[in-house]
Amino acid sequence: MESKLMDESMIKNEATMLERGKYTANGYTFAVRPVFLGEEEDYLNDVIYSPSPAPKEDGEDYTDKELGQFAIALFSKNMKPSDTEEKHGLFAFLSRLFQRLFQPKDYRYYVNSPGVQPLIKWLERKVTYHGRKVRFYDLERKYGLNKAEIERLIIYFHELSGF
Repeated sequence: MESKLMDESMIKNEATMLERGKYTANGYTFAVRPVFLGEEEDYLNDVIYSPSPAPKEDGEDYTDKELGQFAIALFSKNMKPSDTEEKHGLFAFLSRLFQRLFQPKDYRYYVNSPGVQPLIKWLERKVTYHGRKVRFYDLERKYGLNKAEIERLIIYFHELSGF
């Protein structure tokens, strides 16, 4: 009898371990790596806003519509860090040109949402599909994920990392 219980618990634990780091949405299974020990300080310094909504008091899950609205709110103009200021003029133009030529990995695609750029940077580092890094904008365009599924991926990454 004990042997049977032990076998069942091993099977359950093994299944749990195999699922760790996998996120499936719209028929695609993404490999998600957590923020490892030693990286958490950098992550917490970069990501200043909570990327996932607080759990509901009644314990229910969020609906797709609520998750989609939260994802949209992450990209709103109100989420700008207070120390960011818009630059105009010739100096600003030359600065942007210099950055584009010599620093191509600055996530310019999300320049209108500087509050969410660090989260996107971390997701692009940690989420892969068939061993290739996934660009954040491809989640919606190439893989066909809706806003709620993208927010669930963000929540999964955040929980997997222990935050």
